[in-house]
Amino acid sequence: MKTKRPLVGLVETGDGSWSLYHEELGVHYRSQHGAFTESRHVFLEGCRLASRGGVWRVLELGFGGGINFLHTAAMARACGASLEYRTIDWAPVAPAILQALHQHAPPEMRPFSALAQEVTAQADPSELPAHTRSPQTYASDTTTQADPLQTHHSDLSTDHAATQADPSDLIAYAESPQGDIRLWLYPTPWQNAAIPLPSGAHAIYHDPFGPRVNPEAWGADCFAWMRQHIADDGILATYSAASHVRAALVAAGFALATTAGPVGKREITLAAVDHSVLSMYTLLSTERYRQKALALF
Repeated sequence: MKTKRPLVGLVETGDGSWSLYHEELGVHYRSQHGAFTESRHVFLEGCRLASRGGVWRVLELGFGGGINFLHTAAMARACGASLEYRTIDWAPVAPAILQALHQHAPPEMRPFSALAQEVTAQADPSELPAHTRSPQTYASDTTTQADPLQTHHSDLSTDHAATQADPSDLIAYAESPQGDIRLWLYPTPWQNAAIPLPSGAHAIYHDPFGPRVNPEAWGADCFAWMRQHIADDGILATYSAASHVRAALVAAGFALATTAGPVGKREITLAAVDHSVLSMYTLLSTERYRQKALALF
């Protein structure tokens, strides 16, 4: 089964950085006011990853142009941390588009573009040169909760099996030569992604397209799925400050906070399993949004 590739174009944004525009849906992948500014402010700073040492475990919904990954990988390398980055995107952008987009990235981010291109190429094995299509390309994770690091050398025995496999059964994987930056791409809807994170993610980047074009990603069911994958001290960040989104987060069992947004956005939303994790932000009333959740869900 071939992976669906979106029809996209490159656009320059207000801070001089570049992003993508989805021509079929008529939506931008990042803020027109500043793609890199939004990525850094909402996700990296929102989830406070720089305050951590050791291994950073990140779970993302919406890989898009890979800007969040480039930012996070560069920051992890600068902080001396290791990165385990798992991202879900049922229609990943073609590698050639990522290559063109990442040419506009700051120099410290560009070395990680190759990893992003590699996993998006793996998302459709038919696009790989024949000599690179092999049983090692993918791991099936639909019948086991084992870590993909242990299963990316799969049981597939032929190139034909690798190229015919359904993307919902597969994981694309790449790592840096140093082994400190590891990237998994699940080319499937979030409902089908079996992600082994027994200790939970330190950061969840909730970064899908908005509710108009992707409503299922903004409901209580999606946030409940994320609630199962977050660490006790982890933070979920999203660019939305809509009351129905916050109500869905509360319905899923999250505590909420807010902070000022990037240029063009008054505020954003942070979530965690307990308010104590969000004490550095302006806490929001769970009861207020619980009442709204009862009305909505």
